[in-house]
Amino acid sequence: MNGGSGETGDRRLTQERLREQRKHNLKRWINGHSRGDDGFTALHFAAFHGNMTLIKLLVKHGADVNAYNRQGINMLHVSAQGDQPVSLAYFLDKALDINSKDYRSSTPLHWAAFSGAELTLNYIIAWGGDLDA
Repeated sequence: MNGGSGETGDRRLTQERLREQRKHNLKRWINGHSRGDDGFTALHFAAFHGNMTLIKLLVKHGADVNAYNRQGINMLHVSAQGDQPVSLAYFLDKALDINSKDYRSSTPLHWAAFSGAELTLNYIIAWGGDLDA
């Protein structure tokens, strides 16, 4: 019994603040960039490997699908490079541009071709990838 002092309400507020702080910290960690020259996020790594379970979990907890690394590489670029048409389709469904360019003007089509990702290259072309980009 709290004797009317508001302890239960205070505890509830404190627990809510802790929950919100944990969510904020998790989102900040999820969207943090790796050390080194590339600066990929956790979502970049999941997209490259086509790990849809992890991609959906990261997005559910606040991963930024529009994130890019220090070279301007986004989720479509790494999905193409990793030959992962399912993750590519997922990010297209999230309204990313199939012809988006990194800082060197490379598109997902360029990354797929460079990496020998034939399956994904065919999907990119079928989905309107610009052959003249």
